[in-house]
Amino acid sequence: METNICFKETKRFIKQWWVLILLFIITLNFSCKTQKAITQENINGYYYGKTNGYSTALRLKNDSTFIYVKSLFEGSASCTGRWKMENDTIILQCIDRHELECLTWGYMGEVTFSFKTVKKNNLVNKKEKVRLKKNHQSFVENRHPLIKNFR
Repeated sequence: METNICFKETKRFIKQWWVLILLFIITLNFSCKTQKAITQENINGYYYGKTNGYSTALRLKNDSTFIYVKSLFEGSASCTGRWKMENDTIILQCIDRHELECLTWGYMGEVTFSFKTVKKNNLVNKKEKVRLKKNHQSFVENRHPLIKNFR
């Protein structure tokens, strides 16, 4: 009789462990979602963000060109150039800066900017403390007319 009780408790113990193992496997399966790889082809588009009292917009085109705009009430600064991906970072290399920007608050003294990709729809520039979120083309163009004129 004692052997029978011991056998039943062992059997119950094994069932409980199987349930725990099964729950662990299910949890692990759902927590390890696969994320689509971020590539130069799927990162292009329109990005917008607000920080420190100014707004920022960025358009990355398929042909590796870009326009980057910062706007405050009194004026705006922008640059155009070429962009490339290095691992999970987008490097913007400014080529053209318009003369108007030299007269406004926003002359862009730097010619290189880097943004870390955070998921597929967010870019972060830690140096400038800017987070840009991918948005619809018309949303960004309505807030930054310079983006609209960039062809």
